[in-house]
Amino acid sequence: MSNYIHNSQANKDKGSASEKEFAEFFKDKIVRKSTTQEDMVLHFDYVVNAGETELRTVDVKSGNKNPGILRVEITNRMGKKGWGFGQADYIVYNQETEWIWVKRTELIKTLEEHTTKERGQFGSLYRYWFQKGSQAVLSFVNIHDIKKGVIIVGK
Repeated sequence: MSNYIHNSQANKDKGSASEKEFAEFFKDKIVRKSTTQEDMVLHFDYVVNAGETELRTVDVKSGNKNPGILRVEITNRMGKKGWGFGQADYIVYNQETEWIWVKRTELIKTLEEHTTKERGQFGSLYRYWFQKGSQAVLSFVNIHDIKKGVIIVGK
């Protein structure tokens, strides 16, 4: 049984702290912070420079104890599309010693190629985990299964 509580205040605080740390670490790359609408509906936190003329959107997530396992929100607690199916170009996981940038489309491609659509316990790879008391559905991907679109930046 997991002690993870989707959308708890502790998780919100952890997420906010990760966003602030990202903003400080990548301050020279950030063009702007997302609007509330962009954050809640399009699921991205920042617009960043990805080259001289390229802009990319990123959604920052707090990491977990196993940096090789990446969580993906399929459906949010209200039953709407989760951030895995949002508009961010990259999902950026804040790990203890590094930032893991994953191209969102490659993350979802890997999830769809490997998921059996069976229920699993929290943290089970390629299984759907349903949060009691909400409509949230999560799954987990092994970073080594993602064939391209992963960038690791040390802290």
